[in-house]
Amino acid sequence: IIGVITLCGSLKYQSEMMRMAESLSLKDAHFKRIDLSDAIYVVNKDKYIGNSTKKEIEYAKSLNKKIIYMK
Repeated sequence: IIGVITLCGSLKYQSEMMRMAESLSLKDAHFKRIDLSDAIYVVNKDKYIGNSTKKEIEYAKSLNKKIIYMK
């Protein structure tokens, strides 16, 4: 996981940069919540787990967090 990212680019693309900055901030905050959690609950409806969720599970496992899967 990357800790700090500095977003660089032309102000010509300010709206795109703002959307990207928001997206990066939300992802960073999400992983910080995993840091603070004792466990994660995986919503795997129809037994589907996407790439982002796989990364979250692996991150939680690396921290020895309990992984609970939806039944």
